Amino acid sequence: MTGISRKLKSMDKNIQIIAIDPCGSLLAQPESMNDEFPPAEGGQQVEGIGYDFIPRVLDRTLTDGWLKCPDKESYLWARRLLKEEGLMCGGSSGSAFWGAVEWIKKHKIGKGKRCVVLLPDNIRNYMTKHLSNDWMYERNYMTEEECANAAINEYVPSTDYGQDITVGDLVNTLKLSEATFLDADTPISAVIEKMLSTGFAQYPVRDSNGKITGVAQKTELMKNLVKKRVNNDDPVSKIVQRELRHVSLKTNLSELGRVLVRNRFVLVDKKYMVTSSDLLKMVSGNAASS
Repeated sequence: MTGISRKLKSMDKNIQIIAIDPCGSLLAQPESMNDEFPPAEGGQQVEGIGYDFIPRVLDRTLTDGWLKCPDKESYLWARRLLKEEGLMCGGSSGSAFWGAVEWIKKHKIGKGKRCVVLLPDNIRNYMTKHLSNDWMYERNYMTEEECANAAINEYVPSTDYGQDITVGDLVNTLKLSEATFLDADTPISAVIEKMLSTGFAQYPVRDSNGKITGVAQKTELMKNLVKKRVNNDDPVSKIVQRELRHVSLKTNLSELGRVLVRNRFVLVDKKYMVTSSDLLKMVSGNAASS
């Protein structure tokens, strides 16, 4: 920003430089903006933009205006740039474009004016992030319906099983019990004992505030013990995997099938753990024998 601003202003003193700063960064001016727009729960997601300190190379006297951009809007605009313009951009490019549009609207910049947006990154380092509908859904950037619809080929009518059957129907048919949650400070020795005695390979975990922090899996636990990264006295929070897929009771089983291809299990309505075995029972008609 500093180098480009300095060069452009030396060529045309009327050029205005507008900087985009993510929520959670403290570069924007006035400083009150940074207090007004804190990061979302879980911290800043957009990478390569914003800082929690002022870099020595940054000259903010060259900037004519600032905007604070939320993570959600950044990723939605990055996806839109890909879909509508074929530009394979990362989240900070989405931030820049969102900021340009917001500034144009706010200041009613009409025809005859030239606005240039610099897209500072490409998609290379983010292939598993905002390109994934599931990744977007897990961070509340898309609704469950939007996530499911984005995965459907609109030109080919779907004949998949379960379009008229919901996850709620599966829970009721299989008479699934509510999941047992582990406290984040549960010792690993107790988790091992529980897994061996019940035969369950995974348990959701929540902290002292009741927030679900992820899932403890038998394979992950075994790997960390073998590698001596943890011991029996360590809390289960040390081996919790954060990526826990959630779905609602209203999700149809065709969408559940798509999700379970990518995930071994899902947490339904923050109450039930559903696995591919459960779905197989429904599809095969063996639900009655469960």
